[in-house]
Amino acid sequence: MKKLLIVLPSFAGGGAEKVGINYANELSNQGNNVTVLVFNNFGPLSKDLHSNIKCKILNKKIKYGLFEFLKFINMLRPDVIIGTIREVNIIITLSKFLNYEKKLIFLEPNTLHGLNYRSFFYKSLIIGLMRIFYNYADYIIANSYDTKKDLIEVIKLKNNNIKVIGNPVYSKKVEELSLASIQEEWFSDEYRVILGVGRLEIQKNFERMIEIFQKVNLKQTNTRLIILGSGSLYSKLKKLIYQNDLDSKCKIINYVNNPYPYFKNANLFFLTSKWEGFGNVIIDSLACKTQVLALSCPGGPKDILKDGKYGAIVDNENDDLIVETVINLINKKAYSDQLMKKRASEYSIEKIIQDATQLWR
Repeated sequence: MKKLLIVLPSFAGGGAEKVGINYANELSNQGNNVTVLVFNNFGPLSKDLHSNIKCKILNKKIKYGLFEFLKFINMLRPDVIIGTIREVNIIITLSKFLNYEKKLIFLEPNTLHGLNYRSFFYKSLIIGLMRIFYNYADYIIANSYDTKKDLIEVIKLKNNNIKVIGNPVYSKKVEELSLASIQEEWFSDEYRVILGVGRLEIQKNFERMIEIFQKVNLKQTNTRLIILGSGSLYSKLKKLIYQNDLDSKCKIINYVNNPYPYFKNANLFFLTSKWEGFGNVIIDSLACKTQVLALSCPGGPKDILKDGKYGAIVDNENDDLIVETVINLINKKAYSDQLMKKRASEYSIEKIIQDATQLWR
């Protein structure tokens, strides 16, 4: 039995936080002594953490909680410390200088493309810090081959301590959760529903989704678009929907505790991200046996979909082909339920974390 510490920035509903909680729960199920440390106690995911797992909450921003963080680690003395996002990973490295033996495992949740949308100072700072501190990790788990490529080419890390292991996403509970009833008038034989899920931020590129949907709806008027998510671009996206006279055909629904009935009842899951680390929502869709269309982007989608074997991938610049593919998929099943479920199960929480534990045994 190992003593493990998993460090989260918060309980926000993002992919990195969900992955961290999945690690904590499954590692506890395996009989390990698991503690979760959280810098900021906000967000809806705290309820997903198993009640038997000890939780230390600092209630401080990462940069202000450093002393208390190191003091807690020195007291707990875990065998393995697992970080879940870049800023946390950088801070965790300082524990290497505490005088006891431990392993540091960094989960790298994304490619580096998001840094191109930050200031030059911030981008340079993060890359510089990663080049210094990431070398102290015993292993870095990259969730896609493009994530690993960025760590090698941009951060200049060595290949041998970077392991590509997908995110632990699939659970058999998804089928049960997907059967929950929801009140949504568009889920009927009258309509063909396209679903988008994610934070309403630049990365997810929902403007592009709305743009494509408008073209699809001109060709097939019984199509509808549902976007599940919250974020800073909510007002901008609502305005875009209104300006294009789509308010009766497209809706944005704030964060929901159980998104799986939406996946199950939709005719197509549509991913328009500019980049992804992994793409947890693709696994969610496949698990609910709903076909996936992803626009080409750096990161995990092409790994998961195996370049079209388990779902469609279309060049982001080819509007005509995108529209044609959307219409084909919402009207006809091109990927069997069995194939999609099989692919989702390959990223089961149990299997993925079993693979990861080989790194510190």
